[in-house]
Amino acid sequence: MAKKIFIAVISLLLFSHCSSIKVGKVEKEKALSGTSSPSYEELWQAAYQVSLKYPLRDFSKEEGAIESDWITEGEFTRYRFFISIDSESTPIGFDIDVQSQRRKTSTFRWQWVEPSLDKSENLKNSIHEHLKKIRAT
Repeated sequence: MAKKIFIAVISLLLFSHCSSIKVGKVEKEKALSGTSSPSYEELWQAAYQVSLKYPLRDFSKEEGAIESDWITEGEFTRYRFFISIDSESTPIGFDIDVQSQRRKTSTFRWQWVEPSLDKSENLKNSIHEHLKKIRAT
């Protein structure tokens, strides 16, 4: 009995530690409904155009990856996002991972917090809108 309690406590501690290291919302998206699947090039162009509105830390067309720098929403909150395009899936899809941090004052350390869903939704919707524009031309 004591062994089961010990294992449960250790598991709880490990889970809470790991979840505080990286908190993010991953949004898995597939092709637009009712249309043919976008090509890798179309999806990359749409995601890249949307990302240019933000400060970017890194991006690679070959790897299908875009990473923003920290985007501040005031002195005490910030977030960043990662977009990855999965060229191996059928239809081609993309992931959006948003991470957020908050602190109480400018002298406190940043703490990981659960990001709001609207960040990934806004990015997803913007990518879909750009994809429609690309396909219309």
